[in-house]
Amino acid sequence: MLDIFSQAIGGIGIFFAGMYLLSENLKKLTGRRFRAAVAAWTRSIPAGLFWGFAAGAVMQSTSAITFIVVSMLGSGLLTVGSGLAIIIGCNVGSTLLVVIATLNIHLFVLAMLGLAGISFASERLAPARTILLATFGIGLVFLGLQILQTAAEPLAHEPWVRDMLSGAGTSYLLILAIGAALSFITQSSNSITLLAITLATAGVISFEQCVMAIYGANVGSSALTYVLSAGLRGRKRQVAMYQVAFNFVAMAVMVPLFYLEVYGGVPMVIALVRALSDVPSLQLAYVHVVFNLGGALVLIPLLEPSARLLGRLYPPPAEESDAQPAYIYEQALNEPETALDLVSLEQQRLTGYLPRFLAIARDRPTDGATAIARTREVVDGLGGVVDDFLDRLGEAHLSHSAYERLNLALNVQRLLEGLAETLADLSRIVLESEAHVTTGQLTDSVVEGLDAVLMVVVEALGPDGAEDRVLLRRMSGDRGGLMRRLREQYLASDAALAASDKMTILTLTNLTERASWLIHRLADALPDVDADGLPETLGAPAQ
Repeated sequence: MLDIFSQAIGGIGIFFAGMYLLSENLKKLTGRRFRAAVAAWTRSIPAGLFWGFAAGAVMQSTSAITFIVVSMLGSGLLTVGSGLAIIIGCNVGSTLLVVIATLNIHLFVLAMLGLAGISFASERLAPARTILLATFGIGLVFLGLQILQTAAEPLAHEPWVRDMLSGAGTSYLLILAIGAALSFITQSSNSITLLAITLATAGVISFEQCVMAIYGANVGSSALTYVLSAGLRGRKRQVAMYQVAFNFVAMAVMVPLFYLEVYGGVPMVIALVRALSDVPSLQLAYVHVVFNLGGALVLIPLLEPSARLLGRLYPPPAEESDAQPAYIYEQALNEPETALDLVSLEQQRLTGYLPRFLAIARDRPTDGATAIARTREVVDGLGGVVDDFLDRLGEAHLSHSAYERLNLALNVQRLLEGLAETLADLSRIVLESEAHVTTGQLTDSVVEGLDAVLMVVVEALGPDGAEDRVLLRRMSGDRGGLMRRLREQYLASDAALAASDKMTILTLTNLTERASWLIHRLADALPDVDADGLPETLGAPAQ
């Protein structure tokens, strides 16, 4: 049992390591061309179903495919609707393992890991490093699940497992529950399905009992996805729970049909599979296919209602909604001048999220690290959308004044990204530092000062912010001398300061100086007043 436990823990660890590599590197593959390619591949429901089927047939793991879809969804490469279509397709495709029992992807996974790992030694492949790391992450995901399955696989061959199946008697619901429980324990519906087929072929259980055991094995396989998705929220949770619900929906359809056929004499699934083959084992393999195909046929017409229902059951958290654009949209690219106006509004909205970092530093909540990470997700997510929009706008034919405005928007975006990173570092340093009177006073001064300036920055980026831009230039002058004096003052004020406290003071003042410099650069980048002394709007080009 110790070996099984150690392998299971190792498999789970490798799984999450692979998910981290996959998620982090997929986030980097959000350029326009890659995003357009993925969108094109999954644009329609049939395309999503096809790619899901292909992935399920090759990879033979609905759990792994589900979390790959979750990662791509979090990276903005997929929509919820496309993700749901892929989930349906992969459930049908994964049934081929039972039909073609010789299929073994272990060598494929090892080859994937080996080729991706070896490629890291080649400098020529450096430009493709992100894709290779994502591929390596996929390999780790499958390897982790395989190790977890291998650890639990011996349980499927234990005598008590066979006794449970053969001791179920004529109770079909009991054998359904046993199949689900064994699938949950072994984390493999295919292994329990193959075991049940073997027992039925050997005469240990009846054909009908085996059908119900197969149904139960499919339902029990959802448990792994449910457990691994416990920490997901919003749209990611919606896709994961759709995979969980898939087998329950299929069961709700197939079990009544089973009873109608067995007790009512109406030809249904059993009659169908017996018409397809004379070999009992192959007939039962077809039952596994029909179960998943039946669920797919029910859910495909209900994709849109399902997406709406999941949206109500697992609504996106505030930060996920905040990361979605409120002003820019695809069609706006056809009107560059209007698009640039919308970019200005989106950048103003993005800037409005930056004070959240300072609020975390001020309040020092117990979940501060999580709050910082979530705020970074919002800022990085919305910033990535704006970046992509500006890149696409730059490919259009623009007037001279529009190019000037585009250049301004690009400069503002770079400065906002640097400011967000600096404020995140500042709030993290505050959380990690020990509470001390002197450092606490410095933190309060820094946070309140930056917070006041950021309020002006938000207004200065607005269409009516010309006067605020003048004020911002005055507030954000050279702060280097001030920060040096402040640093010296706090370091000399308390001789009892520990070395760690002094280091905190140095880091805080350095980060504050960097933030002030970025704000000053931002103020200088914004449009000036015109020759008549009348302030220009940010949305209009300088004359």
